[in-house]
Amino acid sequence: MENRLLLSIVIGVIFTCLFSLMFVLTPKIQKLIHKSAQAKKFDVHFIFEINDKAAGGAYPNQYFLKKGIEELKTRANHFTRQNSVHSTNDHKISVQLYNVWRSDSFIVVNVFDPHLSIGFYETYAINEIEPFLKALHKSERIEAYKRNLTDSIIFFSQPSMMSGSIFFPVELGQARIRDSAIVRHLLSNDSVQKFVPNNTILLFGNMIGSPSFFSIYAVKTNAGPEETILTGNDIEDVRQDYTNSGDVEVRIKFNRKGGRKWGNITGHNVGKSIAIVINNVVITAPRVSAKIVEGNASLAGRFTVEEAQTIALELNAGRFTFPLSLVQKEFKQIRPSFLNTHRDIIAIILCFILFTAIAYFILPLVLPPTNAKS
Repeated sequence: MENRLLLSIVIGVIFTCLFSLMFVLTPKIQKLIHKSAQAKKFDVHFIFEINDKAAGGAYPNQYFLKKGIEELKTRANHFTRQNSVHSTNDHKISVQLYNVWRSDSFIVVNVFDPHLSIGFYETYAINEIEPFLKALHKSERIEAYKRNLTDSIIFFSQPSMMSGSIFFPVELGQARIRDSAIVRHLLSNDSVQKFVPNNTILLFGNMIGSPSFFSIYAVKTNAGPEETILTGNDIEDVRQDYTNSGDVEVRIKFNRKGGRKWGNITGHNVGKSIAIVINNVVITAPRVSAKIVEGNASLAGRFTVEEAQTIALELNAGRFTFPLSLVQKEFKQIRPSFLNTHRDIIAIILCFILFTAIAYFILPLVLPPTNAKS
């Protein structure tokens, strides 16, 4: 009897360890490796309040409060299921996100920003801004020498062959995120700034698939009060989809006014790139292959489904359907832990009990009976 119980416990421990490795620890380890460059996690807390004037003066406005909780919950679920969205006693909405990766923190801020800035800009290719790039390269070499660096600070883009012709990228160069302060210093240098064309701003951009690097862009601005050629107000809907060949894409549907603008813009920029900018960060810069008059845009590239969904969420995020104001924002860094939820621990304990019980009742069926001594 004692040997049977002891053997059941040993079998229970073995199968529980296998279960934990396969279904609990392995996904966490893979996610940790995938985001090793941005391994820190945060708990994020936002507090929103109803804008009384925009809500028509009703207080408390239960309709806007309910709709606000629903939409904020949808946005929170995109980043983590470990979240809490609820109303407070003073008729505000509290949003708490747990275990958010540092690499997602910038996107989180965008998605929950009621005043998110979205713009579409024409871009400069590297062959159109050569004097600036030469000045920047010279300044970068001097700075690297001063800092005794053996590697480059900025990795400048080079032309390449595409479909039998020379292709000039709009990414002026790439740099490591840890060097962003140095790059900002180089770009603000007077010896570099004097070569920047008029009505031009220099922006950083995300690099798809390379979370530890960023890209550098030069985009053209309009001289009038509306410096961008398209804004978030011209967008009707954005969603993640698939192309006919099965590639991941982001589909943008413009409203009537935005569709007319998009047709004019694409007609004047065939063969060039349009930068899509959120809060002064370029999230993507698709190349225009032909004039588009249907009022739709398809952004296809090396996106994963998650990346495409994030871009769609960011572009849709600027259009809150209810009048909210962000009154508090707090990030709290946490220590990473494999078993950071009660659900994981309870699942492991229940598996141990289950496997041990199964082993205890099955052992007599598979082991030969022991003969009692007479």
